[in-house]
Amino acid sequence: MKESIRLLAIDDSPFHRNYDESTYLIGLTFRGMTLERADKVLITVDGEDAQRGIIKLYELGGREAQIILLHGTTFGGFNIVNITSLWKQIEVPVVAFLEKPPREEVIIRTLERLFPTKIHVFLSNPGFEEFNTPKGTLYCAHAGISEEGIYELISRYSIESKLPEPLRMAHIIAGLLSR
Repeated sequence: MKESIRLLAIDDSPFHRNYDESTYLIGLTFRGMTLERADKVLITVDGEDAQRGIIKLYELGGREAQIILLHGTTFGGFNIVNITSLWKQIEVPVVAFLEKPPREEVIIRTLERLFPTKIHVFLSNPGFEEFNTPKGTLYCAHAGISEEGIYELISRYSIESKLPEPLRMAHIIAGLLSR
């Protein structure tokens, strides 16, 4: 992995269920550890436009990101991103991180009850794998990047927490933007 690659770190902002119809996706573009730009796009709560929103954030950054970091694969409630499809669409590796073990059974039961047509999108994602780091265990689903590449990413960019710093910063900033 080159010394100062461009990363696009993405997380969603908080929303009030049954009240907010939309929320923001926040995209922070970094070159190494230097923040180069910050963008936001609106997505629909429980909609089907998060993947388009991620592509829009990638385009706003000049299509220069070499890796996309996501905080999970669901945004704005159950607005699910298929990371393999996203990787194939933009030809940029995608890594989704979780700090806690995924609760797939709970998500599937909820989707069966509320959004049965979205189950196939959720199940088409690669499974989350456990990655042990000096700061604790992370769970990652990935497309277009090897496990070795993920370990290198974690070792280079995890500073204050087990999450890579660009994604940690996207999470903090997204938290400020409730609608």
